[in-house]
Amino acid sequence: MSYDLLFQKANQLYGEGALNQAEQIYRTILETAPENPDVLNMLGLIAENKGLQNGEEILDFMDSEELAANLFRITQTEAKMRREGTDTPAKANAAHYQ
Repeated sequence: MSYDLLFQKANQLYGEGALNQAEQIYRTILETAPENPDVLNMLGLIAENKGLQNGEEILDFMDSEELAANLFRITQTEAKMRREGTDTPAKANAAHYQ
């Protein structure tokens, strides 16, 4: 999945209040672009919304079942998008919710 589609999906999830899922996607982006200011800003907003202190990570407050479930959903959506050649945000959203 392209950076732009991942970022748009994370922003959508953030807007819907799915902060844990959005954070996971933002952190995935950081693996290849660790200094990305847009992603770092969004992670800061999530931390602020969650009331986290400096050094605390939202993922530290998730149990292993929630982490595994979120990773599974992201992996399945990404595979579906690759299979279907998804190349627009609208198609990405449709793939995610099918």
